[in-house]
Amino acid sequence: MANNNIRISNWIFASILIIVWFLVGCSPTNKISGTYSGNNSYTTIILNGDSTFLYRYKFEFSREHAEGRWELLGNSTIVLNSYIKDRSIPIKGDEEHDVSLAEGKHLTINTDIPKSERGFYTCSVFINDTFFVKRRCDSIDGLKVPDRTASLFIRIKADERIPGRFLDSLETQKYILKDRRNNEVKLSIENFDSLFNYRIFDNVHVLVSKKGMRLPSSHRASFLFLNRHN
Repeated sequence: MANNNIRISNWIFASILIIVWFLVGCSPTNKISGTYSGNNSYTTIILNGDSTFLYRYKFEFSREHAEGRWELLGNSTIVLNSYIKDRSIPIKGDEEHDVSLAEGKHLTINTDIPKSERGFYTCSVFINDTFFVKRRCDSIDGLKVPDRTASLFIRIKADERIPGRFLDSLETQKYILKDRRNNEVKLSIENFDSLFNYRIFDNVHVLVSKKGMRLPSSHRASFLFLNRHN
């Protein structure tokens, strides 16, 4: 009698496992998840079973990347949302008034670009929304700006010695001076390395089928068809 009960329990447990496996295997998410890429392999997007995605684009010097989450709408549409929705670089500042300084405001700009690479980047400074000066990022410290400066932002761009970033540029958030009487401003720009070439997906709707997906192109007003490989 005890052996029969054990056999029945084992049969029930095995049946439950089979049903769960069948339901998981037939879920809409598993039917959509997989690797999609174009015939030229420039563009690849991976839809993971946990509803995350990985996007990569590479053509000559042009690069793009993104990570985020995808959601299935109906049977033939997914919605892509990248983790990052704003490529503006956060900027922090400390200000003080130094009576020993000459007229004008003196900027000190610190970045987390390695010192050995700062000469490969240019920093363009915009004062009150107007272009002021462009310098190599290794020679921007101690920049003197007009007393009328009320706000500023910085555009950072790599030169041809970093070909994977040469076609992209980043801008900081706008920094607004706390007190226009302050004449010494120390700015800090950090943690922006991953923002280069990042493609933002903000509720992007994509048509999918058994054969592949129709992904909007970021380079022209058209779509890319990406074949599904698994």
